[in-house]
Amino acid sequence: CSSDLISVGKSDDPDNPIELKLTTGQEMLLTGSAEREDILAALEYVLVKDPNPGQRLQSAKILGNTTDLSSKESTLMALLSALLTDENPGVKLSVLKSLQGVYSPMVKDALIKTVLEDENEAVRRAAVENMSYYLSDLSVRSALLLVSRMDPIESVRFQAYQILAQAPDTDNQIDESLDAQ
Repeated sequence: CSSDLISVGKSDDPDNPIELKLTTGQEMLLTGSAEREDILAALEYVLVKDPNPGQRLQSAKILGNTTDLSSKESTLMALLSALLTDENPGVKLSVLKSLQGVYSPMVKDALIKTVLEDENEAVRRAAVENMSYYLSDLSVRSALLLVSRMDPIESVRFQAYQILAQAPDTDNQIDESLDAQ
């Protein structure tokens, strides 16, 4: 029974900073940058499929430094998949750091799901922080209000309250929308 394995590493060569070692019966070494489609695809695969959390974490960090992340749909999908399904909080935190400032409806929806459902308080707190980019969205403000009142951890509730306080006219709009429901 042979298994495929991709090992993610960094190279000292500034022109080819990423080193992927592929073992599929025989070892093959790919070097290059995340701008190469084959390297990007391999990193996305590792992030979503590799059983080793250290490899997934390394891939998340590299993918998070990809230029113009919002225009790379497959990379964004791999990051969001890891955010919503990975069991390792470190991988999720790395993904959340990567997604800071990326404005997308898919990212917004994943952040809402994360703040409302993730079991790890550090992950929820980081997701709350990322929601500051979406304060003009009523669903985000409603989720933050819910978290500020209902999260079991005081620091997460306080973080949500602080982020929510940055929104213009937050109290009136949210209270009115909750009264209407």
